[in-house]
Amino acid sequence: MLRQSHQLRSGRQFRAFSRRRGLLRRQHHNCTIVGNFAGTGGGGAYGNGTTLQNCIIYYNTAGGGGTFGTNVYDFNLSMYNCCTTPLVGKGTGNVTNPPALVNPAGGDFHLQLGSPCINAGNNSFIANSTDLDGNPRIVGGTVDIGAYENQNTNTVHYVSLTSPNPVTPYTNWMTAATNIQDAVGTAQAGDMVVADAGFYSLGGTVVYGSENKSGGAD
Repeated sequence: MLRQSHQLRSGRQFRAFSRRRGLLRRQHHNCTIVGNFAGTGGGGAYGNGTTLQNCIIYYNTAGGGGTFGTNVYDFNLSMYNCCTTPLVGKGTGNVTNPPALVNPAGGDFHLQLGSPCINAGNNSFIANSTDLDGNPRIVGGTVDIGAYENQNTNTVHYVSLTSPNPVTPYTNWMTAATNIQDAVGTAQAGDMVVADAGFYSLGGTVVYGSENKSGGAD
């Protein structure tokens, strides 16, 4: 976890953090790097042969203009199953959508229900069996991106108007339903339905003798 660090030179957040902790590794797993600043670029992470895996690098700032990037400075940087924007360097499994942290301004960097980082990591990159809170590192079969694992164990069904490939039971954003009623119809007792922001067409089905209608989501 690295936040609110200020560095004068380009993207040295990770390197400064490593020196203080004595961690001179070139690979970093399940880190959350937010709210940091570097004077000339790469406010969150600086490449130089570094590999980031299952990490969140978001909401960082930097000087030096867009050439250097605000979150990462692409100088031989590799990222796998990370959450940042824009995507630079080499790697696969990365996402650019905001990580949906609970309250980053207040110092709460846990993942909200519906965060694109939930179950979006790669289990082969895990370095510890617990997260930063000491909770199980894997919940739901796949590790989350970032320092904290969302501990929800209820099945979640997702809804998004821009879902690229709706596939029942809609249990991740890539296969999310495009209307709320489809997700509700798939859900079992105790399941949750999370809808992306948007205006959804009214509709409904009769379930146990009552009509359930879909509407808007904030």
